[in-house]
Amino acid sequence: MPEKVGSAICRDTEFLKEITSIIWGDDIEPSEFESRWCSILESYELTDHEWLNQLYEMRESWIPSYFRDTYLGGIMRTTSRSESENSFFGNFTNPHLSLVEFWMRYQTAMDAQRWKNSKLTADSKNSSPVLATPLLLEKHASKFYTPSIFYEFQEELKESCFRCGLEKISKEEKTEKISVIDRARNNVYEVLCSDMKFSCSCKRFERYGLLCRHVLWVLNSKGYEEIPGNYLLGRWGKSASYRPIFNVANTTLLADCASLDTRQQQISELWSEVFTSVSLVEDDEGNAEDLLLLLRNFNEKLLVSSRASKSMSKKSEIEILLGSKIPTQATVLPPKQSKDKGSGRRMISEKEKAVEQHSKPLRKCNACGQMANHDKRNCHKKVQQ
Repeated sequence: MPEKVGSAICRDTEFLKEITSIIWGDDIEPSEFESRWCSILESYELTDHEWLNQLYEMRESWIPSYFRDTYLGGIMRTTSRSESENSFFGNFTNPHLSLVEFWMRYQTAMDAQRWKNSKLTADSKNSSPVLATPLLLEKHASKFYTPSIFYEFQEELKESCFRCGLEKISKEEKTEKISVIDRARNNVYEVLCSDMKFSCSCKRFERYGLLCRHVLWVLNSKGYEEIPGNYLLGRWGKSASYRPIFNVANTTLLADCASLDTRQQQISELWSEVFTSVSLVEDDEGNAEDLLLLLRNFNEKLLVSSRASKSMSKKSEIEILLGSKIPTQATVLPPKQSKDKGSGRRMISEKEKAVEQHSKPLRKCNACGQMANHDKRNCHKKVQQ
């Protein structure tokens, strides 16, 4: 291979590695991204590259550094979603199926998804992940998180033990500022502590809902045995499927939750509690019987109270429907007789006309010479002529 071609390939590989590190480096500030972007383009003599300059102008719309304060946990790209669905249903269907075959295979695909979900739930409930450290923080996380989320937490915890250290500590009023060295990233991050609240400059919890290695180092150094409850998001826990969300429209989740009225929110919370209770007692026969008895007694109490108010509520419902109260005395008058033409006459159907015409005696038509119920004035032969 010529020396110039080899150096060009090596140079392109290095450029791709450097530019990718700042594009997907969501732990860097926007100002740091801008300075490093300009430095890379200058070193590779690409400052006048039209396409790269266009991407840089749109940086606030696609660079993760500008979304460090936005919660992105659980977000899936539209292309990944469609490709995942196509891959899954492609194992069960093909373009040559009839409607009946497609429906049967679609049911099979849904049963496969339900089985996989049930298997993951059973594995999460009946198995314990392997712990990597003797820390009580890790043991507490293993009881709360699902296995896949726990192993992500475990990696951060191991990094906090072996790659993080203390730089300095300062205190302002009630806020404690701890500078934590991250040797894996060659950077120093600031952790603010105040009244059981922790925030890190890397903002990993704000983006994904999981604590970073820097906050975990602070928790471990302060002797915490459990993760504070306000940093345990329900969507990552084993009981996430026990608390479904009801009555949410197709807009943003936070906007919908804020717009729900108090009554509707109570109904949603009631359904959530019922599902949670049933899920918790499904493997406990004694508690299941107690819950069933409790619900039956409460239902009987509700039926008794509803029967007492049903008689008077029916009248009030009619008044609400009509928009006025029911009068105590009603005066009904006969309708006025219409003066239009034809009033008082009954409309005669075509069948009655035919029967009446057939009952008349036949007479000879002078136009066609036949015995019939017509004459030469309305004879059909005369009409044809």
